[in-house]
Amino acid sequence: TVELRELEIEELALPRLTLRVVGSAGTYMRSLAEDIGHRTGVGAHLTGLRRTRCGDLLTLGNSVTLQQVKERLQQGNQGFLLNPAEFLRDHHPVVFAESSESRIRDGQSVPLGTTEEIPGLNANIKALRPCGSLIAIGKTVLLPGEGTGFRATKVLI
Repeated sequence: TVELRELEIEELALPRLTLRVVGSAGTYMRSLAEDIGHRTGVGAHLTGLRRTRCGDLLTLGNSVTLQQVKERLQQGNQGFLLNPAEFLRDHHPVVFAESSESRIRDGQSVPLGTTEEIPGLNANIKALRPCGSLIAIGKTVLLPGEGTGFRATKVLI
């Protein structure tokens, strides 16, 4: 189930219709176009799609073109790049020692320390290096005899 928070006709110049849509996660614009075409009995498909925002972090204001990325990187400018960990707002951050990183990468569960606030079992975790860069994402798991641990579901190479 998806939620369409806003659906606005920006331009109607038949046979083209330009819409502005604000939808929840999982909203597929191609499916929306197909549904509109089916309901109106005339058929429809996308001829273009422009994402203007994705959550709170990705907006047109902080977006760059591929050409701009190439140019900035050639100039040695990496300041425009965002840390992927910033996008994982629904993941609890846990900083791991360097010694745990190879175990995480090898798919092993790693015990979580007792000094930090640990969420319940099956909670979303983002595993971070001390510098703040992302190692992996995963879940909290029960480690027999060791308490709560972390098991990666996606590891960054």
